[in-house]
Amino acid sequence: MYLKQVEMENFKSFGHKLTVPFYPGFTAITGPNGSGKSNIVDAILFVLGPKSSKVMRAGRLTDLIFNGGKNRKNPSKYCKVSLVFDNTEHKMPIAADEVVLTRMIKRAPLKDNPDNYYSYFYVNDRAASFTEFIELLTHARISGEGYNIVKQGDVTSLVEMGSIDRRKIIDGIAGISTFDEDIEKAEKERGDVEKNLERIDIILNEITSQIRQLKKDRDAAYRYKELKDKLYETKAMIATKKKQEIESQILEVTKQIESYGTEQKKFEEHKETLKTQYTDLQQKLNEVEKKIGDAGGDEAHGIKEKIDVLRSETIKIDERINYSNGEVGEKKKEKETLEESLQEITKELDEYTAQKDNLGQQIEEVQTILKTKEQELGALRDEIAQSDDTSMDITRELVKMREEYDKKQTQKHEYELTRDRLKEKLDAIDLQIAELQETKSTYEFELK
Repeated sequence: MYLKQVEMENFKSFGHKLTVPFYPGFTAITGPNGSGKSNIVDAILFVLGPKSSKVMRAGRLTDLIFNGGKNRKNPSKYCKVSLVFDNTEHKMPIAADEVVLTRMIKRAPLKDNPDNYYSYFYVNDRAASFTEFIELLTHARISGEGYNIVKQGDVTSLVEMGSIDRRKIIDGIAGISTFDEDIEKAEKERGDVEKNLERIDIILNEITSQIRQLKKDRDAAYRYKELKDKLYETKAMIATKKKQEIESQILEVTKQIESYGTEQKKFEEHKETLKTQYTDLQQKLNEVEKKIGDAGGDEAHGIKEKIDVLRSETIKIDERINYSNGEVGEKKKEKETLEESLQEITKELDEYTAQKDNLGQQIEEVQTILKTKEQELGALRDEIAQSDDTSMDITRELVKMREEYDKKQTQKHEYELTRDRLKEKLDAIDLQIAELQETKSTYEFELK
């Protein structure tokens, strides 16, 4: 994979569109001072995206836009740079043999921020994000912060830095540091997933406990409802039977009252007859008593006995009349008592029905809560299953990264062994050269 060409438009000193091709092999750009040689390197860095604009010798990114030249005429509002990469080896995960990465910035001044701008990224003329840009470059082991581009002073800095810092740079060039970062990121993600799993387990256990308790409450409520229903049914049956008995008694008493009413009517008629007879007898009695007063002896005695008999019959008739009136009154009171009992039983039945309906509503509320908790439990189980899948994916990715890391470490070790062997050969050659120079000096001295 290599950089085929750079396309610049309104970038720094280039106030027009310029294409700079790079062919396989060594390419050098020559020109007088101030001709823009370094600006081409800055254009490459502009696309690769270093964190600081000072790397591109600019105070702000908007300073990279063509300012109109010496005369400041017709300054541009934007600048755009495209890097064309050969991707036949598919180092970048794109199904294309050529990848064009384009970055553009455009001025968008605001009242409170005249240097405001917008930044745009494109991959093969398709709008992309900065993150996608960095991921593609990382896969190809290209970075604006690394040593893909060696600037002035970098070689001296590399020679003077310590072994640990130099080792980090070598790891970065070999691509090992990228794998370290990916592994660290994946391990962090796995840690986050494990924390989420722990949190979900806690919530799951809590909800499971709640559901277990709700099921107990539901079973107890069902049992309570069942017993209550049986109690209500039993009480209702007893009350209904009692109601029927009272209604039967009321009917019987009503019949008796009607019968007593008929008898009372007869008694009243008979009473009137007796009263008439009594009046007649009293009249006769008065007449007889008068005759007795006029007469004497046995005849008077017989008449008095008849009078006593008539008076006895009159008393019996009065007693029968009073008894009939009292019995009718008692039956009326009994009927009123039975009617009050009937009203109380009816009221009690209504209360039982209302309590039964209320209990049924409570059971429905418990069922609704239980259903909601079961749905929450199902959602948590789905989330756990998804988290398990994510954890497995991360674990597989970690294994893959570690294998690639080990592979790179092996390659690095082989490179170091090769370097050491070459260094030994170089030291041997230097020693031979020194010996030859010493021999040459000896011969030259002897020739003199």
